[in-house]
Parts: sequence; C-alpha cells; structure tokens
Amino acid sequence: MARAPVVYFYGPSGSGKTRLVERLVAELSMRGWKVATVKRTAHESLDVDTEGKDTWRHAKAGASAVAATSRTNSFLMVPRGLPSSALVEAIEATGGVDIILVEGLGDDAPPAAAKVAVGEVKERASGTVLAVSGKEADLDSVVEMLERLRATRAGRPEAVELLVGGRAVPMKPFVQDFLEGTLRGAVSSLEDAGTPQDEVVLRLPPRGPAKGS
Repeated sequence: MARAPVVYFYGPSGSGKTRLVERLVAELSMRGWKVATVKRTAHESLDVDTEGKDTWRHAKAGASAVAATSRTNSFLMVPRGLPSSALVEAIEATGGVDIILVEGLGDDAPPAAAKVAVGEVKERASGTVLAVSGKEADLDSVVEMLERLRATRAGRPEAVELLVGGRAVPMKPFVQDFLEGTLRGAVSSLEDAGTPQDEVVLRLPPRGPAKGS
C-alpha cells in the first residue's frame, strides 16, 4: 500500500494557514477522506494535559513519553520538541490515513514534499506546487491539487530503494523522501538528464579505507 501523501502549508503569521487547513479537513472529510494534521508552533510549550490527572503525574515524575488510550481516543505526549517528520511517522503508524496536512514549515521538511504557499510569501520553498491568497483562498483549486497528488502517489512504487554492497538498507519514510528530493533536485539542474520524474539510479564505486585509519 502506498504511503499517504504529506502536504505542507506555509506562510507568514496571520496569512490564513489555520483557516485553510480547517476548511480542507472539513471538505475532504465530507468526501470520505481520512485526514490527519500536524501543527508546527513557535510557542515555547504546549499544554494539552490536565494538572493532577494520572498522565500529568507520570510526566511530572520524569517519564520520557506518556501515552494514554480510551474507548474513543488516544494521545501521546513527549516532553520535548520533535521535528514534524517524527510526528508524520507516528501518524503513519496508526494506519488508515489518506493524507497528512502539516501547518507550518521547518528545516526538516523534505525538499520534494509538496508545499502550498499561503498569503504573501517573499521566497517560495523548494517543492511549492501552489500559491493561494490566504484566508479566502480558492478551496477548489487546493482540493484539485490534493486529488491529483493522491492519485499520483497511489500509482508510485511504495519505497525508495537503497542498496549498499548489494544489500537492501531499510529506511524510514522521512529518509526516503529526503534522499528522493535531494537526488531529483540535483537531476533537474543537469542538462540532458531527462525528466526528474524518471527512475533515477545512482551508483557509487567502492572506496578503500580512509587515510590514516
């Protein structure tokens, strides 16, 4: 099964990112999609637990991570900041998600990941596939782009393959996206290299031990 596409929404504060993601979640859910979201925030900390509750006591006692589950929902709390890629992987592990929308853009976002610029963005990030006006963005154009992306991803091979000495090396989805984005970006800058959407094979010759070792 192909992995769910991940789309990043970025732009200046007050540009309407949250409103756009909110509208997209409602529209896509109405169409039967299972939508997950990740929110990047500049706030110093997030308070999602309740003081005095069992999970709060676990965290105060020094737990490195606290998880809780009930009949209707579950949550995971980690007392430190995490890259959005780690949260994407955690969501993927739950299964059954059609698309993941990330509000905010960090340094860990894969260059090849699809991105939507919201509002007045001075410099567009690599991988930007659409730019929208902001709070009253044309929802139809964004949904159409997401549908194309989902259809394209459904037809892609599931994984980027890395062979070292003839042995396949397992990689997490974020590493796959990072390697693919970096390599396809390099290919797109070369003359007579075909299209970066083609299959790309890179071979590195074996090297002897480093000098002095």
